[in-house]
Amino acid sequence: MKAQGPWHDYPRALRELLRREPQSLPMVAAKLGWCRARHGLGPRDFFDFELRHRPPSTWRDYLSDVPHMRRIMRALHPEPLVRLANDKVLSTERLMERGVPVAPVYVVAGRDIDRHPTGGRIAVVNDAAALRRRLANAPDRLFCKPATGTFGSGVFRAHRTGADWLVGDTLMPPATFANHLLAQDDRSGTLVSPELRNHPALAPIAADLGLSATRVYTALTTTGIEIFCTIQKVMTTPALADNFHDGTTGHLLCFVDPESGCITRAYGRDPDDQIRLSTYETHALTGAHFTDFPIPFWNEILEVAVAATEAMPELPLPGLDIALTETGPVVLESNAYCFALAPQLQFGGLRPILENLLPRLATDSKRRNNALSALRSRRSVH
Repeated sequence: MKAQGPWHDYPRALRELLRREPQSLPMVAAKLGWCRARHGLGPRDFFDFELRHRPPSTWRDYLSDVPHMRRIMRALHPEPLVRLANDKVLSTERLMERGVPVAPVYVVAGRDIDRHPTGGRIAVVNDAAALRRRLANAPDRLFCKPATGTFGSGVFRAHRTGADWLVGDTLMPPATFANHLLAQDDRSGTLVSPELRNHPALAPIAADLGLSATRVYTALTTTGIEIFCTIQKVMTTPALADNFHDGTTGHLLCFVDPESGCITRAYGRDPDDQIRLSTYETHALTGAHFTDFPIPFWNEILEVAVAATEAMPELPLPGLDIALTETGPVVLESNAYCFALAPQLQFGGLRPILENLLPRLATDSKRRNNALSALRSRRSVH
């Protein structure tokens, strides 16, 4: 697990360090061991947050996803409330109900209504013949994803070719395609949506490689909604999803100044590295410079994020994925988990930030206190 670092991360980190700057190996290795022993932070955290260049007195301010942030977020967003975000059918219906722009869903295929009831705003079809008839009038380019999938798992495109559907490299007759949708493993259903495209103004950093979202972390406080952290996800190769996934996908995280809407810094992981993050100045395909690139329609993106946060007050610290499409910004999905990597790369250690923020969140005192207790827990420190 990432929090304290899997043990095999240590030789990986030391090999990368030996390759890049062998003279610093003894000193950095000592700091790495001290950081784990005192603060439960492993090699990825140590290098991601550049702790080797920061005073050891500040290391305690940094949190790892496991166990630190996982413990905090479970206390703040407990089950069953978290299902509102994790189930894309439920979150889409809630946003539709409150008038928030959301990625359209044409139909949900193969959802077990008994186990996963809905509000009835989106059509659910479980019969192959009925689904085939409905797909006959569907848009020609579809994007399909499991209702409770994560990290882009299980997503696929389907393009109409004559009377048939092309899924990956397989051409399927309508009946086969309908059965394919119904046979997906996720019994919460598969969302079948029109395929969306990036707004043309994003072309310099989007490069038409796939739909790229802006991740906006918001905080619903007792005095209003605050923008907590803003990131533009950037693809570097064609893909079905823009997930960063700790740098393993090859995509980039571009931090955006919430006031100006301009990119300040871009991070990714070089192909030869498994532990260390690198900064990037330009997009490898377009040559566009990241620094100071203005995200188009920035105020409108933030307005959608605020509206989505207001629509789901059960989750006071959500992460909203908002795509700037050809017709404007829409919510792609909501996330009940705030990852430690992005805000700490942007602002530094999260501990003092959360010490200030958690008591002000607009939720019941028990959840606030439980989250604060999880933040202050020393169980992960050796």
